[in-house]
Amino acid sequence: MARRSRSCLAPSRSALLLIASARSARALAPTPKPYHVHVGAGKLGLSLVVPALADKNHDFAVLDTPKDPAWAGLLEKGRQNIDVLVNDEHVTTLDFHDGLAAASGASLIVTDDVEALGATLARATTVSCSLGPFLNPVMTHLFECASKAGSTDKKTLYCCENDHSAVVALRDELGDRVDVVDCVVDRVSTKRSVDATRGTIRMSCESWGGVIASLDPRINRKKPPPFGEAFGAEVHAPTSHAAAAFLSDRKLQLVNGMHTTLAFSTMRRFNADEPGDLPLGRPRDFDGGELRSWALARCAGLIAAHGVPVIMDAFDAATEQDAFDALEAYARTCLQRFDDAPDDTVARVLGGGVAHRWRGRLAATEGDLARALQSNAAAQRFLQRYADAVDVTRAVSRLVKATRAACELDDARRAQTEEAVAA
Repeated sequence: MARRSRSCLAPSRSALLLIASARSARALAPTPKPYHVHVGAGKLGLSLVVPALADKNHDFAVLDTPKDPAWAGLLEKGRQNIDVLVNDEHVTTLDFHDGLAAASGASLIVTDDVEALGATLARATTVSCSLGPFLNPVMTHLFECASKAGSTDKKTLYCCENDHSAVVALRDELGDRVDVVDCVVDRVSTKRSVDATRGTIRMSCESWGGVIASLDPRINRKKPPPFGEAFGAEVHAPTSHAAAAFLSDRKLQLVNGMHTTLAFSTMRRFNADEPGDLPLGRPRDFDGGELRSWALARCAGLIAAHGVPVIMDAFDAATEQDAFDALEAYARTCLQRFDDAPDDTVARVLGGGVAHRWRGRLAATEGDLARALQSNAAAQRFLQRYADAVDVTRAVSRLVKATRAACELDDARRAQTEEAVAA
């Protein structure tokens, strides 16, 4: 058994008194009262992040800019209480004010005043944001304001953003001053209605409660994220990098990937080799078995890529079957979400490039499935539990083959464009 080494010399009486004094000072130092600041009162922030914050935090502020014309009526009326409703469900009441008063409870602060911004951020013990393309300039400015206001503590920033490369860039920009946590967020929100007369903000979004996954295991081991599940959000705080990678890949495969599958299925339905102005179909418009097969194929690929123990950890599942059931339920939920989603177009979904999406999200899945069925026993057990592996393989191969011409056409047109530019 390993032993701890001991110093040969005992500490002096004066040294012991100094140690005791330091410990007493730490014990008497006041613990900052928890105060969370969320930056960004757009559709994602108000429909997903704010309800999750309202469940977990008594004192918090939602911070936004008066440059957004939606706030004009509230700014004209001045301080008042604002009810936030998501799909007609009341989630919180926000005290609308200028940020210069250290208000308690939940607040909505709409200001560009440097003093108010600095005071608000300096008071924060944790911070989150949902800013989209404004992430880097806004958050660097706000932390500068906090520093000018005398803030010296290292804060944790939960970036509830879809652009993960922007989060990496912000982390590089802020350096050691802030713990920047990348989060997977997912909820489709379609409308924000601000009514200054009634004192309400009404959010319209999908009925599914959404997901927030904090992807920094180091921070998650220190403290739980400031988000709760009472209003339907699924909150994850993985304590291993492997589980965090799985949760990120789960969205990429079963949300982004199935969206792509739906787009190519729509093209095949209309015998089209290019998106044109085709409206995006919904799972109910097709043979439900085929789209379900695609979802199960992607699940099998996830199992082969990440392994059952990691997936059990991510879902906090007691058994392999529990983990399989949780993964299959998530896949079913994704298909239902696409049935209920607002109108969309094939061109928008395949905006990253038809050939690029075909290779990266369609043909790649066919290859992943083939390898999983050949060499991964857990993936095989998963498919045996929910479907016939032969039927799944055939469904995947049919769509890949039927849409290959679209990939080739896009390649040819891209080559022509490059030749024209070079000439």
